[in-house]
Amino acid sequence: MRRVVDHITGHPDVDLSTAALAAGAGVSERHLTRLFLKHTGQAPGRFVRRARTEAAAQLLAATSLPMAAVAARCGFGTAETLRQAFVDLYGIPPSRYRLTQAGAQPRSSAPDTGEPGAEPGAGPATERRGGPTAGPTADEPVTVAD
Repeated sequence: MRRVVDHITGHPDVDLSTAALAAGAGVSERHLTRLFLKHTGQAPGRFVRRARTEAAAQLLAATSLPMAAVAARCGFGTAETLRQAFVDLYGIPPSRYRLTQAGAQPRSSAPDTGEPGAEPGAGPATERRGGPTAGPTADEPVTVAD
């Protein structure tokens, strides 16, 4: 289960649908959902949305990337989808969050190359406790153990 979670947090911009996660883990979608509910208390889709939103919060605090670039790097189809998820989780829009974080962390002013991880602070998402995750690459199979 840990590898699936690491895959999600380490690769928020890839296909993280329940079907894709289940296929990568070699289990059925239903079994993956059961495992997620048991281990995280959330369905896979809800967990993915939260992980993507948290990754976006990190980028907003650490970079000056445009909102559309943050959305793309975190797997949101549009900046509006990011805004909706952000308001649902944090209660404020991402633009206001970025303003509240100004000065809290150094922000990179490097140009956006469009490549995930191409600038400082744009690497894998980190867990709430602050440590970087070490998930599999996007091409590695995702394993589930229960």
